[in-house]
Amino acid sequence: MVRPLPLGRVPFTRERSQTLRYLSRLRRASLRKVILESRSIVAESHRLCARGRAMAATTMGFLYTSKLSPKSDPTAVANITRDARGRNALDGISGVLVFDGECFAQFVEGPAPAVTALHERIARDKRHVDVLTLWHGAVDGTRRFPNWRLGYLLIDEPGGEELSSLRALRGDAAIDAFCRLTSRLDLESGFADTVRPADLS
Repeated sequence: MVRPLPLGRVPFTRERSQTLRYLSRLRRASLRKVILESRSIVAESHRLCARGRAMAATTMGFLYTSKLSPKSDPTAVANITRDARGRNALDGISGVLVFDGECFAQFVEGPAPAVTALHERIARDKRHVDVLTLWHGAVDGTRRFPNWRLGYLLIDEPGGEELSSLRALRGDAAIDAFCRLTSRLDLESGFADTVRPADLS
């Protein structure tokens, strides 16, 4: 007489044994795959964090020129400069803005993420037009304007040749020309809000 198996029990056959070994190997293989993928994700996370720290430590800069929008009032430039100084102080940005009543030229330097974000904001700003980047890259060694959150040089020659000629230059030539233009600033103090060429002659 064949006795029925208790409910829930399956005969331990050779096929069942092979199936259990296969499932065990499959679980171990899946576990190894998960472990390897986790290690890969952790390694990639560490690499991205290291890259982020390196970028934050890198000093970047850019030089651009633009023209005041016909819809903007020239008297608003002083307010724009004042507001920019507060934000630059928080972001660790320094630089100089030159304005002749019609055209702008500005050199900016600071931590790479903050400079990149500022470059994008400037490009979107509707208060000026014809934005032209003359140089954008890493700042080697010491900053050019370390003491200036944003120096402001006002040239009383609207549409003069100094800024219009700067637009034709690129790269190091543009930076050299801009530094010659701003050499009239007292770069040691960094406290004056607005400097006119006549004040420095």
